[in-house]
Amino acid sequence: DASVAVYFTEHVRLLPTTAAADDDTTITLRDCGPDMLCGSKLWDDATSADDRITTLTHGDVVVSDGTARAKPFGRVDIDVAGCSPGRKCELVVAAGTFADIGDDVATPRRTNARQVVYFHRGSAAEEGSTFVKHEHTSCAQGDNYGYAGYIQVSELSPAAAMDLCHSKCGMGCVGSRCFCDGYDETMTASDPVLCASAEPCRNACEADPMCVGFDMHVSKSQCLLARAHTCTATQRSAQYHHHARHHGRACTSPGDFKVSDGALHV
Repeated sequence: DASVAVYFTEHVRLLPTTAAADDDTTITLRDCGPDMLCGSKLWDDATSADDRITTLTHGDVVVSDGTARAKPFGRVDIDVAGCSPGRKCELVVAAGTFADIGDDVATPRRTNARQVVYFHRGSAAEEGSTFVKHEHTSCAQGDNYGYAGYIQVSELSPAAAMDLCHSKCGMGCVGSRCFCDGYDETMTASDPVLCASAEPCRNACEADPMCVGFDMHVSKSQCLLARAHTCTATQRSAQYHHHARHHGRACTSPGDFKVSDGALHV
């Protein structure tokens, strides 16, 4: 989730930028630099402007509804998608950006202290993925319809391209990582078919942000990486099992435990 939660002691509302008197009503996102040392430069130092990612707009901020008891008290969620995965960033909430939700609109009591939040945004690899197997299904553009729904040869990462069936097995391969039972002599250099077991296929998909899953042959060491925006649905297949990718590790988020399957009494 690319957001940071900031908490106040009261329910607050976001003020329009014209409501401030002398100070900015801005929320600014800044990359901490290659050394990841946040706060190593003064915020008003001219050199820090180079690290500034964006000044966030009202659309980037969701304020908890003070009338809804289910909402966290005084919580403000701020979209920080501008901070690249794997980077450490600084979120600066200027003084006067928020006011007490119960104050008069014309004369609000603005927050009088600047808030600075440092955070590390995990990379896709750190956040991980879960793959759900759907037996005898494949990408709707796959199977007998060519390879339109899959990541193409030119789009594969160098690591994934090492497992391309045509280049790895076409001239013969020796070793424990060949998996050439998935090779077919009719394959060409433009076919994005990987000769690999399920584990390397999964790893190749997890490392590629374009990959939304992979189709694994039912009996051979052969897979295809499903491409986002082109593999938008699945169909029945006699040849493949589709493994749909879902971001986040299983059983690591409170939301994974919301559904109850029953009770066990001992």
